[in-house]
Formats: sequence, C-alpha cells, structure tokens
Amino acid sequence: MDAHSWDRCLSMIGYGSDRLKRGDFDNARKALAAVLVESRVFPAGDARDLQSLALYNLSLMLSKQGHAGESAQVRERASAALPAVESRERPAAYLAMLGDVLSELGAHRKAIPYYEECVKLLLDAQDPVAVADMLWRAGKAYSQCGLSDHAAIPLRAAARVFRTRPEDPRFPVVLISLGNALRRSAPVEAESCYREAALVWTGRGHLESATAAWVNLGVLCSEQDRLDEALAFYEQALHIRQAAAGTPKDRLGTLHNNIANCYRRRSNFIKARHSVELALKFLEPGGGPVLGSAYGTRALISRDQGNDADAVAWFRKATAHFKQQASPNIETMLEELENEAAALRRLGRVLEAVAAEQHAVCLKASIQAVPASTQDLSDLGVASPGAVFVELEYGLRPRNGTGKLEVGGLADRLWTLTRSLNVGRYGGTVATPESSTVMFYADNAEILYSAIYPTLASEPLCRGARITIRQGSAQRELLLPGTVM
Repeated sequence: MDAHSWDRCLSMIGYGSDRLKRGDFDNARKALAAVLVESRVFPAGDARDLQSLALYNLSLMLSKQGHAGESAQVRERASAALPAVESRERPAAYLAMLGDVLSELGAHRKAIPYYEECVKLLLDAQDPVAVADMLWRAGKAYSQCGLSDHAAIPLRAAARVFRTRPEDPRFPVVLISLGNALRRSAPVEAESCYREAALVWTGRGHLESATAAWVNLGVLCSEQDRLDEALAFYEQALHIRQAAAGTPKDRLGTLHNNIANCYRRRSNFIKARHSVELALKFLEPGGGPVLGSAYGTRALISRDQGNDADAVAWFRKATAHFKQQASPNIETMLEELENEAAALRRLGRVLEAVAAEQHAVCLKASIQAVPASTQDLSDLGVASPGAVFVELEYGLRPRNGTGKLEVGGLADRLWTLTRSLNVGRYGGTVATPESSTVMFYADNAEILYSAIYPTLASEPLCRGARITIRQGSAQRELLLPGTVM
C-alpha cells in the first residue's frame, strides 16, 4: 500500500463525515462503504485504522436515522478495530476525525487521547489556531465526562489564543466551555467568561446564541442563591428560545430543568414541580444525558419537601440513566449518589446507604485516576497567518429553504478555488442559530480575499454577508450588498 492510497481513503472518510453533518445520508453512506471495500487490500494495521473510523461514522449515521440496534452493532465492529493512540503514527486529520466521531457518539472519554495526540502534532507544526481549536474539543470532552479540573487546563489555553481573535466565531463558545469548567472551582472567573460571551453575541445581534451565556449565568446565580438574578436570566433566555422557530426540544428542556431548580431553592415547590414536568416532557423523547439531570432535580424537590423515600427512587432513576451513557458525567453521578446516600440514612436504610457511599468512593477514585494533561502550553503562540471569515446570514435554523447543504456547497466551491490557486486553506465552518461562518487561512489575507471575491460577489447565498479580513493585528470588515426588498 502506498501513502497516497491511505490518504485517499482518509479523504473519502472526511467527505463522508462532512456529508453526514449536512444530512446527506446517501452520499455519506456511499463514501464510507467505498472505504470499507478499498481498505481490504491494505496491510492489517492500516486497514483496521481506516475501517474503525469509517464504521464509527456509519454508526453515527444509523443513529441519526433512528436505527439504534443496527447502529450499536456497527459500533461494536468499530470498537473492535479501534487503534490505540500510541500504536502507530497517524496524521493530525485522522486523529481529529476519530476524536470528533467518538465525541458525537457520546464516547467522550475515548475521544480525549486522540485529541491530545493531535494537539502534540499541531504544536510541532506551530499552528496556534488549529491547536486552540483542538484544545477546545479536548476540554469539551473532559467536561462531558465530569472532569472539570482536567477540562480547565486546555480550555484556558484555547481561550488565550482566541481572545486575540475576537472575530473568530469559536471565541464565545470557548468562553462558555471554560466557564462551565470553572463554575464550581472559580465562580468569579466563570461569571466573567459567561458575561464576555454574552457581550460578543449580543454585539453581533445573535440573541439566540446569547441564550447559552444567559442560561449558564442563571445556573451560576442560582447556585449562589442570587435567585432573582437567576430567574431574570432564565426568563430572558426562555423568551428568545420559545420565539425562535425550530429550537431543539432539549434546549427548552434544559432551561425548564434549571428554572425548576431555582424555584426549588426558593421553596416554591408548586412552580418547581411544574417546571420539572415540562423539562421531562421535552427531554424524555430524546433520552440524552440532560434527562438524568432532570430526574435528579425531581429527586431534590421531593427531598426538600421531606419525602426521602420518593427522592431515593428518583435519585436511582437518575443514576441508572447516567450509567447508560457511553461516557457518563462522573461529577453529576457522584452528586446523585451522595444525595441518595444521605436520604437513605435519614430513612434508616443503612445498608443501602453504605452501598451508595461505596459507589461514590469508587467514582471519586476514578476521577483521581485520570491524569491531567502535562503538555506545556505556556508558549502557545498567538501569531497566526492571515484569515478571511465569510459570515453568511444562514445558520442552524433554515431560512427560505436554505440550510446546511447550500452553505456546505458554497464552502466546497471556495475550498476548491483556494486550493487550485494555492492561496489559502479551508479552516472549517462554524454554525450558530443565526449564521454560518466559513473560515479560510493564508499567509496573505488580501490575496486570498481577492481570489474568492468574484465567487462571493456572484453567489446569491452571500448577499448581505459580513467579511472579516485579518492580517496580524490589522483587521477590516465589509458587508456585501444585500437583497433589495
């Protein structure tokens, strides 16, 4: 097998993964199936690595299509072929794709080593923006596992890089992730992160995106018994999310769960129960990890009302749900177990309480057993090549029939153009509810922009687009003409 053949297969997986994200399942399946066939003639190790990545993507596609049983079977095949991080050298693109698909499947713990190995390679390449992006992904994966202290290390470094590039659409998202990692250990710093993210989004007029910052500010205020402030943030977010067409049910469910906890802390149990029932209504059909938190909230309401027997049942339901996840949130599970044990002791059910406490001890040990990153990120540079960001007025919510496929098609055309002219590289697309930003990097941003301008000017999708051209510390913005009404 030559390197070209392996790289071609990796590119085909990348294409399939991209089609999968756009909802183009037919072309995604064709590309991934072709890799499974072509890789059969490769040496065993090379074949397994490619097949594992392709199969994980097929599993994700089947899951999105609602074929849970078939998805699980394919995922087992992928896991059997999953390479150890240190087994052989692989390019950063492979490691990043493997980390991403594992995270999308909920296997965040498995994804972390691949992200961290990718960071090492990108550090050697001296590409600080790419490193920061990968650190953010690793930090998110740590957070999803309930390893907040571990998450803070890569997220701080990522935020430091993106703060020098506030126009980057990833910057406020990284701030939210960092705030979540710091909320309990450093609440003042976490609040600063949330407020800064809210200012970035509201400054751009992206109010639906800003609800993420407001909800997290509500959680932080609620935990500090600043209940009036918390409810004000929640109501602000709820107003925007309810008014936005197509808001995912889990975003509404998460918000109602947070509101329920706030009312519980106020001892307004009627409103607390009403809110948690709304949360369960939105969350139970999807069955995601937040559902376990809603079960836990329902348990806390019963506990605070003095009904420990009912609380124990709900705490156990929460813990059982968390255990079903591929990478359970250890911190949240630990909290549920400690609350369950305390309720059991109040009920005089000592043996059951001891069992819950022992389980909690094991979870604490598992947290301590996970080594924190030892990579030296103190010298992570802030210098970067030029960049051109094209912010389109089409986001996660389809508008006038325009959605992921159309935006992705434009990104493909621009990518092909910049590659053929050798004027820059594609940096990906970041979508928010309100917009999609196509990112390109180059040694000379002005040459890059000149090369893609004719396409932008002639493309109906780009009407009203905001263009950011950055070279070093210099930056300029312009708006393409919009549609005349």
